[in-house]
Amino acid sequence: MKVEVIASRLNVRNIPNGNRIGSLKKGHIFEIVEEKNSWIKFSFRSGFGYVSSDYVKKISFKVKIKTKLNVRDKEINGNILGTYEKGDIVKVYDKIGDWYKVKYKNKNAFIHSGYTSIFKSDNGFLYQNEKLNTKNLIPSKLLKLPDSSKGKMVAGIYNKYGGLMEDLSKAIDVDLATAIAVFSVESGGLGFRGDKMIIRFEIHLFHRYWGVHNEKIFNKHFKFSHNKKWKEHKFCKNGDNVWTEYHRNQTKEWEVLEFARKLDNELAIKSISMGAPQIMGSNYKMIGYENVEKMFLNFNKNIKFHIFGFFDFLDKRMKKALKAKDFSKFASYYNGSGQANFYGKKIKEYYDTFHEIS
Repeated sequence: MKVEVIASRLNVRNIPNGNRIGSLKKGHIFEIVEEKNSWIKFSFRSGFGYVSSDYVKKISFKVKIKTKLNVRDKEINGNILGTYEKGDIVKVYDKIGDWYKVKYKNKNAFIHSGYTSIFKSDNGFLYQNEKLNTKNLIPSKLLKLPDSSKGKMVAGIYNKYGGLMEDLSKAIDVDLATAIAVFSVESGGLGFRGDKMIIRFEIHLFHRYWGVHNEKIFNKHFKFSHNKKWKEHKFCKNGDNVWTEYHRNQTKEWEVLEFARKLDNELAIKSISMGAPQIMGSNYKMIGYENVEKMFLNFNKNIKFHIFGFFDFLDKRMKKALKAKDFSKFASYYNGSGQANFYGKKIKEYYDTFHEIS
């Protein structure tokens, strides 16, 4: 089983809770040798190292069933829940000894790995799942719009996207209300304005990626607060010291992005948050894209990629926080630590509202 590092930098220890012997960068992928008590053992340098399982994301994959195969509720001597037929393609979430952990009728289940082969047509991200791509965006039963503004917001989002959201929530075992709440907070449920997706160009990130190496040009056209980097973003197109605030105006957001793309296309796209869930371009690998340009094109094409992207983006830490209803902790992972309590409070409000009306 392979995992990917999701922390900015992850310490490697000689034994669980032992001395630090090195570190791994975000995005590093490696094979698990053994997992026990929230620690992962893996090959490191000339021996083995250990990292906390809280800071890695298991990379799911698919297998092809070789022969009719029983599906059980636990690894050894479990009750038979059903069967897979020869040729079925099944998504695997974990490996425990010789057994694969799978989802069967939306419940955790197990199949023996000896009767399967690795299916290599894709890497198992939700947006690549052909069956899920056929699901309807709109749910079979719509919610009545309540009088309150928050109620109208969450009901409206559910009525537009709830069909697909419900299926994806079941697929990864999270509460549908969390997705509705995050979309409410991040974009008011809007993925597009006209024919262009909703974006937010983060000047401080473009400075980190590009401006720090090109200070003279950057300072002619971009400004931000160095105390609270997400604030006081201003743009000067002509370098004539006439500065414009551009957030909350999508026409201006796109103008700034297109200007920055001429300076460095890839780094400019990495500096925007995209669509209804406002996922940063720099996170393209986490949601299954080989490059940020492909993510940008898909997100600008269809709202369903925004929805798939949100559910693919939810890592182990985020799902754990959501299940505990610790919305501030979730927001610290999703939005960053700077405004975690602010976003956490808003997410909880919309989460509660959805449960009240649904």
